[in-house]
Amino acid sequence: MALTAALLALLALPLAPVPGPPFPKIVTDAPVITDVAPGVQYGEYRMRTADGPLAVHVIAIDLRNASVRIGTTLAQNRLVSSGETTSSMGARTGAIAGVNGDYFDINQTNQPLNILIGNSHLIRMPMQRWAIAFGKDNAVTFGEYKIAETATLPNQTLQLNTMNDWPPPGDQAVLITPEY
Repeated sequence: MALTAALLALLALPLAPVPGPPFPKIVTDAPVITDVAPGVQYGEYRMRTADGPLAVHVIAIDLRNASVRIGTTLAQNRLVSSGETTSSMGARTGAIAGVNGDYFDINQTNQPLNILIGNSHLIRMPMQRWAIAFGKDNAVTFGEYKIAETATLPNQTLQLNTMNDWPPPGDQAVLITPEY
C-alpha cells in the first residue's frame, strides 16, 4: 500500500472524503470501495484537488469482528534483511491486507526504526516517534512510546538505550535478543 494508506477502526468507509484544512479543496473524486472480507473494506479515493491529483488508499477494519486479526511481520522474517515488499509479506503470511506500518532503514539494514511488538514480545525499543498500538481489548491508540529498562549484571546495573540495534556512540548499553 502507498504511504497514503491509513488503518482505521471503522465500520464502513465514507463514499466521499470530507477532510478539513490544511487538506486542499477537492474538485472531483472517484471513490472505489471494496468489501475485502468480513470486517475489512478497502477504499481507493482518486481525487483532483486544487493542488493537483491525489490518490488515497484506506483500509477500514471492524475490530469487533471475531474473524479479524491484526499482526506484524518483518521483511524476510528478520530484523536485518535485504528487504521485502509489503505485498510479498502479505502473500507470504496469508494476509488479506497489508500496510507498511513503520519507517525503516531503507537501502541499509531494512529494519524497522520504531517500536515493534510481535507475538506479545518487544522486539524494537521506541525511538520517540508516533506509533499505532492495538490493545488486547481492541482499543486503538496513537502515541509516542517510551520505555525505561535496565540490565542487571553481577557488579552493576546498566540503563538500556536501545534494543536489537547498533550501539549508539559512547558508553551506552544495548540489549540484543535472538530476533536480531
